[in-house]
Amino acid sequence: MTGFSMFPEQHPGQANFVFDGYLDRQHVVTRLPRRDHGAVAPFYDGVSSLFGSVYANAYHYRNVAQMLRVHSPLFVPELITCYPWNDGRFMPTHRYVEGRAASSYDELTESGSRAYGRFLATLHGGVSTTGFGCYGNVKGAGSWWPTVRTTIQHLLNRYDHDDATYTEARSVTECIQHLPEPARFAPIMLDLDPSQYFITNGHFCVLIDIDFYVFGPPELELIALESMYPGRLATSFRRGYESLRPFPDLSTVRRVYRLLNRLLRVRGDLPYREWHDAPALFQTLSR
Repeated sequence: MTGFSMFPEQHPGQANFVFDGYLDRQHVVTRLPRRDHGAVAPFYDGVSSLFGSVYANAYHYRNVAQMLRVHSPLFVPELITCYPWNDGRFMPTHRYVEGRAASSYDELTESGSRAYGRFLATLHGGVSTTGFGCYGNVKGAGSWWPTVRTTIQHLLNRYDHDDATYTEARSVTECIQHLPEPARFAPIMLDLDPSQYFITNGHFCVLIDIDFYVFGPPELELIALESMYPGRLATSFRRGYESLRPFPDLSTVRRVYRLLNRLLRVRGDLPYREWHDAPALFQTLSR
């Protein structure tokens, strides 16, 4: 591996360092987990508690890359190797693709937003498992809510949070025991951000970061997206999604998954109110 240089950080919750360079005279892009970086430690810690050591599971990564190359409506660059690294980690290395990463969902047009809805619906509806986790380590549906409750408590105990987060967490953990098992587990992106995609003419065109795809409830991904999506595009996104499959009911799990995404610091270390007061954009549309 020669001539590698690191790309600048794209967003506060970025889970990897990203480099480009040459491997066997092929132009490639490779990633190295930032799990020892303090800003993303809660994310790595929480993901491990929920889904297992995704960042140390090359078998899972290879299978995710193959699955997405088959099922994703967006182009996924070819995986060249999972280059071994120290401490059980690996460096996923893909063929370099020219393009520009999106900096905001506001860059999408109305038609681009509908296409993005169809993209997520394709993955949520076209691929499913009987449980959650990684390839080779899927846990049964009955374990989901106990695992969520344990993860919330672990993240509350290990990291500092504002008082409102602790208060909300006490209320949410009491509600969890009354929730039904998720109806479906499908491929979802945990470190959701527009910079995970190349964009052209207002449409996402390439999925460039697949490091934290796992099998989980689609509602978890949709509620993370809802917190950062432009209000003007919410209807077009949902209509695109519903053109392929019914939109999940987010109302019963919104509080839980907003809290969980907040504790994972999916959007960085935002105050509790940034999550709690976000509008519920993806409500049921009137026909």
